[in-house]
Amino acid sequence: MSTVQEYKKEITEIFRQNTRRGFADWRQCGNLCYEIVRLLSSAATALSRSGRYDDLFEITNRAFIKWGKTNKDDSNGETMSFMDEVENAWECVYRKGGFIVSHKKMLKWFTDHMDGSVIDYLEDYMMRFIVDHFKEDDLQQEKLRFLNERIDRLTEQLEEHPVYSFDIRHCQENILQIYGEVDFPIEDVRIYAAKIQGPRAKEILADIEKNKGNEDEYIRIYQDLSQQYDGGWNRDYKYGIRLKDHYRETGNSQLYKEQLKFLVYHAIGKKDLLSEYKNLFTSEEWPAERSKLFSGIKTADYRALEWFAMEEDYERLMTGVEYGGSYYLKQYEGELAARFPERCRQIIIKTAETQAVGSSNRNEYRKLAQTLRWLKRYPGGSETASELANQYCERYPRRWAMIEELRKVCS
Repeated sequence: MSTVQEYKKEITEIFRQNTRRGFADWRQCGNLCYEIVRLLSSAATALSRSGRYDDLFEITNRAFIKWGKTNKDDSNGETMSFMDEVENAWECVYRKGGFIVSHKKMLKWFTDHMDGSVIDYLEDYMMRFIVDHFKEDDLQQEKLRFLNERIDRLTEQLEEHPVYSFDIRHCQENILQIYGEVDFPIEDVRIYAAKIQGPRAKEILADIEKNKGNEDEYIRIYQDLSQQYDGGWNRDYKYGIRLKDHYRETGNSQLYKEQLKFLVYHAIGKKDLLSEYKNLFTSEEWPAERSKLFSGIKTADYRALEWFAMEEDYERLMTGVEYGGSYYLKQYEGELAARFPERCRQIIIKTAETQAVGSSNRNEYRKLAQTLRWLKRYPGGSETASELANQYCERYPRRWAMIEELRKVCS
């Protein structure tokens, strides 16, 4: 079985072979990730089997630091794949190797290396592991000490580096979470939460209130979050949905139905919400309620197209697609082409005209030709496509590339 030094040498060799002057381009990075993940996976299996968790921790950390210090083009998601393997190894050591590598020793390694040893987004992985683990009382206090010292250090540099304000806020949110876990006095928790900007702190406080049985506070916080953040650009209404789910889970039928109705009339297009709302009605009641709901939706609100298709309201679906154009026709052509062939045809003709006017290079001319071929699939489309192609060739006689592409449509 390989020794720690042999594993480390192999790690160094993998990075040497897959970098050039300290940089891994996108081709090299893919192979680098494959080779280093293969090594870590093999090491985890072999070392775990023999109880060498201290060696596994050391080897994993060596690869982690090396990855974090290597410049690379990881645009294909190599860092995520690499970190999946690293986190699996950390988790293995934490869960199974505590009698060899104490949690205190593990925590110390993490906090000691939150010092710029690796690039900031890899520090995020370390911070997440720190906060989600090490729940012993003495280690919780050690985590609080570390986080407060980090805040103090970053605050001193804040004037020179304003971006540190985000890191400070994340540290404060983590402290708040730990306060909830160590049963810190709730009034003090609320005071601390009030000092933190952004919705995340309120979410954490709401969970703390819920865990302490303060249901009214939980509801109040999420009502405030929903009023402040739901709607507008944040169309997912995630806070309103959490409120709805809470009412359902706690058996508050009246508030659940009211919240669900509010969401359906505002969070338009969410299929799961519509299905849930539909279940409140009988098959006889639903058509009238659906008509009321759909009639209040603006034609330009493309979110509703999913609902129209789901409920087989093809007239509204066709009207919405006509307003939205060919992008939406491609999504719903299967439902609409046979039912409204002429209206679909007109959308494609309009698209072709827009492309003909705005095209200026061969790639765009090819897209125009593709649109005319699309038109050929409809009744009378072949004749219309040829007529339009000839019109465009006559209209733009100097666009030789366009003429070449459109002649292929006519042939």
